[in-house]
Amino acid sequence: MNKQKRTGFDKLLPYAVALIVFFLIIIIYFSPILEGKKLSSSDGVHFKGMSKEIVDYREKTGEAPLWTNNMFGGMPAYQIAMNYDKNLMTYVHRALRLNFHLPIGMVIIYLLGFYFLLRVLKVDPWLSIAGAIGFAFSSYLFIILEAGHTSKAYAIGYMAPVMAGVILAYRGKFLIGGIITAIFLSLEIVSGHPQITYYLMFMVLIYGIAELVRHIRERQFPAFIKASSVLVVAAILAILTHTAHLWNTYEYSKQSIRGATELTTELENRTSGLDKDYATAWSYGVAETMTLLIPNFHGGSSHGSLSKNSETYRVLSDNRIPNADQIIKGLPLYWGTQPFTSGPVYAGAIIIFLFIFSLIYQKGPLKWWGIAVTVLSITLAWGKNFMPLTEFFLDYVPLYNKFRAVSMILVIAGLSIPLLAFIALDKALKDERKDLIFKYLKLSLYITGGLLLFFILLAGSLFTFTSPGDARMELPDWLMSALRDDRLRMFRTDAFRSLVFILLTFGLLWAYLKNKLKLAWVLVILPALILIDMWPVNKRYLNNDDFLRKALIDNPYQPTHVNQTP
Repeated sequence: MNKQKRTGFDKLLPYAVALIVFFLIIIIYFSPILEGKKLSSSDGVHFKGMSKEIVDYREKTGEAPLWTNNMFGGMPAYQIAMNYDKNLMTYVHRALRLNFHLPIGMVIIYLLGFYFLLRVLKVDPWLSIAGAIGFAFSSYLFIILEAGHTSKAYAIGYMAPVMAGVILAYRGKFLIGGIITAIFLSLEIVSGHPQITYYLMFMVLIYGIAELVRHIRERQFPAFIKASSVLVVAAILAILTHTAHLWNTYEYSKQSIRGATELTTELENRTSGLDKDYATAWSYGVAETMTLLIPNFHGGSSHGSLSKNSETYRVLSDNRIPNADQIIKGLPLYWGTQPFTSGPVYAGAIIIFLFIFSLIYQKGPLKWWGIAVTVLSITLAWGKNFMPLTEFFLDYVPLYNKFRAVSMILVIAGLSIPLLAFIALDKALKDERKDLIFKYLKLSLYITGGLLLFFILLAGSLFTFTSPGDARMELPDWLMSALRDDRLRMFRTDAFRSLVFILLTFGLLWAYLKNKLKLAWVLVILPALILIDMWPVNKRYLNNDDFLRKALIDNPYQPTHVNQTP
């Protein structure tokens, strides 16, 4: 009996440790919250402004207004700040984020959702802690927190558990798979970001195709039909939980720029939704994809900060420019082709190294699904930089032309890359063929390390470190030259740091494979390395300076004399 209790405790221990580790990481990262401060986000401030009339009316009358005059000269209020109090899934959503909101609640959903997906795929519970951290600390997921993209963050967080439900259903666990899919897809929809949900459906459909091929090969087609039927029912139930909002959005979209119109002379630019140039304005550059491995590959943010050791600060000081220390805090460090950006999509050097390893080592339909969705995500994110594919999707794929900022589809790669990485690593750590594993790890090191060395040595001759936006700023030549030098330095510094983290990870796994280090140490050191890699990058874009006193956040707009005049 005591032995059974001990066994039960041992099974629960990694989950308890995971919760403690996740919570400690979040609290330390967002430590200003312990001082009573709140995250200041531009979209959060704007939301308070545009929803104020709605909120004031609701508090005064107890009724929900259906129209507001504060947005675009008037628009439906249910598109801005409508409460659906009767939707029980909102209470489930609140419970899963432990009643925390921006930003703690969102990171909790990131971590727990991906941890759950890895456990469904039978990844070791201790290793799943590292995997959850690797996914959650992708730079894009923190950049959108700083911007205040609340609905997007929650929708991304629920992608992983939806995929978990789908996978369970196709692996024969029809009932539990259907229930999990229905619950988390409902939460996904309730989050209120249809674009992310739409991208999630790409992942589900492609996974369904992979499972169709597998079931046909294994002569299990009836099981495929049963699983698919269960998932269709689950999807219908999930949609029904939020039909009111979805239908209102659908009706409103017809009257917006996402609806059909004849008011244009540029017919080649038209679609049945958004104009092509508008939909693709934020297109990731082809070379910019390397930010997945090197965060400052294209300079980081359009409004970035340099230190006093920078070349730009030196020349500003030499030319006796006043407030040089303030000027270097808001410089256009980004030199890509997007109009502007808050920061790069950095998946993590260690994660990319393990992802390349997974492509070499792993076999089976899940690998090919991961490759397919990753490639699709990256190539569609290129948008206007890869128009043959983009135009096909805009013209022929239903609803694709209803969404702008095509670079956002990189959220698919943001999930599939760490997923394949940790599935492969889990199998490798259990594989007795250690010599073969070491061979594949060396090949992965040669690919990623060689690429990084190539950029470190030749970056100065490969790129100009200028962007189309530089000409519009009309900076003097001496300042532009210094800025290019700093962009090159940032590039090489980040390429070198990525190489260091890959070498450390390779060394860690080499020590295990050569029996010089126990597995327990690998499971402790690996998540620490991932945090040390990704934490400082995220701090570039979301740090303590983004937190202000609660009173300033809750009341960003103060009434003027005109507002108070009867």
